[in-house]
Amino acid sequence: MNESDKILYCPETEKEYRLKDINKLDSNTQKNIMRNWFYSNFEDPAENTPYESKEGGYIYIWGGPFDAKEVLDDMFANYASRESINELVSELESESAEWVGKVSSEAYDEYFYSVIYDNYEFTETLKNNLNNLKKLLKINLSPKLAQYMYKMLFVNVITILETFLSDAFISTVLRDEQLLKDFVRSNQDFANRKFPLNEIFDRVDNIEKDVKTYLLELNWHNLAKVEKVYNSVLDIDFPKNMKFFYKAIAKRHDIVHRNGKTKGGSDVLITRDELIELMDEVHTFAEGIDNFFNV
Repeated sequence: MNESDKILYCPETEKEYRLKDINKLDSNTQKNIMRNWFYSNFEDPAENTPYESKEGGYIYIWGGPFDAKEVLDDMFANYASRESINELVSELESESAEWVGKVSSEAYDEYFYSVIYDNYEFTETLKNNLNNLKKLLKINLSPKLAQYMYKMLFVNVITILETFLSDAFISTVLRDEQLLKDFVRSNQDFANRKFPLNEIFDRVDNIEKDVKTYLLELNWHNLAKVEKVYNSVLDIDFPKNMKFFYKAIAKRHDIVHRNGKTKGGSDVLITRDELIELMDEVHTFAEGIDNFFNV
């Protein structure tokens, strides 16, 4: 098929058009077609592209960066009006100066998994991250700005705990065939799955992929569920009294999902001492889990 016969979709009119015919359309429809095509193929690097400040910004593992004008010109210069292209370029550049190719969920999951799989030093990673957060507490800010920062750091500490739990479990289980089997046998989400007998060989061939997907999508701050997974597969027990962490995660939920408000509408307030206590408790918890791996 010639490029000019390519079919493009316009969400606003809910119609399809051949590329060579869009020059007959009004400017607004041309822009809508081009915008839909652009968003289907490109995205803001902030969506899925790794960022490393030490390396000077984004690491373009998916290719790029791409310039909106160059991309649109390559595709539409011979078919859409210059005015329509320029207007859309201005809109896109107001969103992001750079773009990357659209990343499939499978590609992102595979990259995310490879990062976890290669992380042997999950406890050291946690310690380093906590130490970096503690350095931020030394910054002198007004009470109002300090409160904003404390809330962000509080959420980040919980994220550091989640990352530790996921990295430690995933990198350990998926390296050991027996542990992988133990996980599949003990996990009720897998035990309750039903499929036709003629799919059994495909299921076996793809079991590791299914486990990867499940573990990457698991809510790792659901400590009650995570504790069962750790215990049933790795025979690791969490501390008997987990109330401190449950309360911290509930507060994290209020900050993230209620814009810093409790169910009753009161402001969630975080103190510096509370943050330090949370960091220390997470550190102690992680070291306790790490001791099981080093037996």
